[in-house]
Amino acid sequence: MSRTVPTSIEAVDSTWVTAALRRSGRLDDTEAVRVDSTEPLAAGTALTTSMYRIHLSGSDAVPATMIVKLAVEGPIRALIDATGIYERELAFYQELAEHAPVRVPAMFIAETAEDSTDRSSMARTMS
Repeated sequence: MSRTVPTSIEAVDSTWVTAALRRSGRLDDTEAVRVDSTEPLAAGTALTTSMYRIHLSGSDAVPATMIVKLAVEGPIRALIDATGIYERELAFYQELAEHAPVRVPAMFIAETAEDSTDRSSMARTMS
């Protein structure tokens, strides 16, 4: 069975977030989180991603709010896929972020679907 990632904020539910945090090692098998609410960020201004703030509860292992980035749909998607923008961003967080000379949000989840270029990421908010 292929791993799927959410393509809409409605699919970023408690079940998916808990499973993704377990896959990433941020939660153990006995812990779970609940998505209490979501709110859009950068509405109408983000070209390559749909961004949301989610409010979580249920575990001290994760912050109370996180930023979720989902792949966009529409005509721009072909350019994004052709240039590998999503793969480059995920590679940055997975391989280079800890060496960056500037503050970078802690990435809790960075996944690409096994059967498409859909991707999702979830990062700690920087305060």
